[in-house]
Amino acid sequence: MFPFSTMLDCIRKPTATTIIIWINCFFFLIEECLIHSGYGGIVNQLGAFSPLMFSTAYSTADPLYMAIMIIPLFLHMWLHGGLMHLFGNMIYLNCFGRAVEARLGWKQYVAFYLVGGLVANAGSYMLAPWSPIPGLGASGAIAAVLSAYLILWPRSRITGFSMSNGIASFPAWSFLGFWIGMQLLTQLFANDAASAADGGELVNYMAHISGFAFGILAGFFVKFLTPVEEVCYISEGSQKDCG
Repeated sequence: MFPFSTMLDCIRKPTATTIIIWINCFFFLIEECLIHSGYGGIVNQLGAFSPLMFSTAYSTADPLYMAIMIIPLFLHMWLHGGLMHLFGNMIYLNCFGRAVEARLGWKQYVAFYLVGGLVANAGSYMLAPWSPIPGLGASGAIAAVLSAYLILWPRSRITGFSMSNGIASFPAWSFLGFWIGMQLLTQLFANDAASAADGGELVNYMAHISGFAFGILAGFFVKFLTPVEEVCYISEGSQKDCG
């Protein structure tokens, strides 16, 4: 299901979320221009984080090679594997990121988003340091945003569209719980190597799971260890739900 709204009203305007979405779109245009100009290899080498490439670089102890391999750690968060990949990620970020930004404040939110992307890569690397599966896209960072939203507003309702049910509404805990459940099941039972051999699509699910786990920890930290700011509230009724 593609979510497009929540029942939260936020006092603060989500400026950083909007800017992050536009930056992702801008980098996608550059990426597409490079690919259609015959420079797709540059995108693969410098844009996609691969545990195998990272491990190989550090096993050679070549300072230049090691320094170059740091670039994908940050650049991968701004590139995507196609228009639908970009569209899906930005839909989720637009829906859930605005409330999280309002709760954290834009500076803390940007730092949280970037660290979430790095933690997502770290998780996939620690699980399989010699895996050839590349990490490309903002999915890991967005997974952190989703889980932070889940911890902060589990009783909020998410409205979205699916081909099977049309427009429907679900509690955040069930919608996002189902999402992470699908990531876990796919990681446990899907054979990505076989999928690649058959020409299937590679998805770095461990990066999603790692980002989601980081967001849960950050969400609990914000909810229980920092002062509560009532910057978001449930619009249906008068019940406050800001942590």
